[in-house]
Amino acid sequence: STSSSGSLMAETFEGCKGNSDPAQNENSLASNIKNNYALLQKLATDMANLTSKVEILKECVEKMGTRIAEAEYRISSTEDWDRQRDEHLFEINKKLESALACVNDLENQSQWNNVWVVGFPEGVENGNPIHFLSTMILELLGLDADATLDIERAHHTLAPSPPPADKCPRAFVIKLLRFPMWEKILQVARDKGIIKWRDNIIHFFPDLSRELQQRREKFADVWKQLRARGLKYGMFYPAVLKVTANGATSTFNTPGEAEAFLAQLNPFNPFLRFAL
Repeated sequence: STSSSGSLMAETFEGCKGNSDPAQNENSLASNIKNNYALLQKLATDMANLTSKVEILKECVEKMGTRIAEAEYRISSTEDWDRQRDEHLFEINKKLESALACVNDLENQSQWNNVWVVGFPEGVENGNPIHFLSTMILELLGLDADATLDIERAHHTLAPSPPPADKCPRAFVIKLLRFPMWEKILQVARDKGIIKWRDNIIHFFPDLSRELQQRREKFADVWKQLRARGLKYGMFYPAVLKVTANGATSTFNTPGEAEAFLAQLNPFNPFLRFAL
């Protein structure tokens, strides 16, 4: 627009120079000035419109910047909240795990003097399990006849009574008054190995929580290897394995630790058990 107006003004002056009639030159100059003025007005209007649009665009950019800043603030606040929530959940999980461990420990301690006796057929107690078990345990384990078991109570496990033909009778749960007798019963039962009564194999187990039983059962493969090697071992509360090898006793809290220990020992020697 500026170049066109400049050329138009140049043409106006050129036209004035080429024409010798003053009146005609004056009319031509007035016409050209009028045209230039209209062009300048149009140019000013276009510039005003352009400025208005630039202002609108600037306002939109400022609003967008404000929204982006607000969005960044909200995202940052959400991330902070998520981090605090994760830390809070982590603390809650730690406290919950600690509480569950305490509950499990209390459950096992409340059952500390309990013994499970598995293998007796249904109904052999004739309604008096304390008298029956007091007699049978002394007889099966070969304890002194004058020994006193001091059974506080005895009953079947809390499960429906199976039919007579069922080969999986319910176990007896007995609660002893004295802890040394609990230890003696389990120790003698381990030493005797297989215990039979009228063609029924009788087992004695400590009364442990389900969670603790599962932790101990993870050592099953390790127990097989230890028995195959003839090594002396034992499980201690809650789920700690102690192994005696080469005159030294080692303690393991996980099956992986025990397996790594066995892998470092000499290869399996079937005559090792007779040398111990």
